[in-house]
Amino acid sequence: MTAACPTLAFIVNLTPDPGCREHALRTLEGAWIAFLVTRALTCHVRGRDASIRVVVSEASQATEADRVATDAWLAGRRDVVRWTIGPLFDLQDD
Repeated sequence: MTAACPTLAFIVNLTPDPGCREHALRTLEGAWIAFLVTRALTCHVRGRDASIRVVVSEASQATEADRVATDAWLAGRRDVVRWTIGPLFDLQDD
């Protein structure tokens, strides 16, 4: 029997600018989803405040390049004041 292929993902924890109003937060969320689509990624939100996002690839393998691109995208956002991007991990081990 062979081992199942890993489903690699990474966690993004982001904090929007506290001055953002509801419309700005919806705009940020829409831009986030559009960014993910360009990289064939999806995310699952965790946490009551929706600040923790588990990012996975539609092809089941998020990559280091996806992590780097996510960091660059977040760095260019004025509506995000803080973020951390965790290492790649196998969702099957979670």
